[in-house]
Amino acid sequence: LDRSGFLYPAEKRPSMVRNIRNMFHRMGASEQDIRTWRGIVAALARPSKAKR
Repeated sequence: LDRSGFLYPAEKRPSMVRNIRNMFHRMGASEQDIRTWRGIVAALARPSKAKR
């Protein structure tokens, strides 16, 4: 996720990582969780952009 540019801007990285980790521990997925996972998959599937 770092290399794909998903965890940008850098000051939001800690909270983004924490939120992703928490999604694995919850039983049900919220609509926001689904949107986040779609963004993660899209970031990993697209060709790598210039590093930010």
